[in-house]
Amino acid sequence: MYCRRSSDDDHGTYYRSQRLSCVDGEYFFATRENRWLGPFYTREDAEQQLNLYIHRMQLAERGAQFGQQLAAQAQHPDEP
Repeated sequence: MYCRRSSDDDHGTYYRSQRLSCVDGEYFFATRENRWLGPFYTREDAEQQLNLYIHRMQLAERGAQFGQQLAAQAQHPDEP
């Protein structure tokens, strides 16, 4: 599944690449920011932590959008 962040460009073709890697029997996953997180001792642990990481990033994005909406409303409190 491909998800576009609000900060991503609207143009271009994007392909999801493999995010999991095994090095010396330990698993790591890559973020969009080119950071490798780990080590995890099983592929299942790495996949679970990757899913949790994606969920946290989505929540943070929604929180940032909500904060921007609140700030805009505070600047113009009389508008609906």
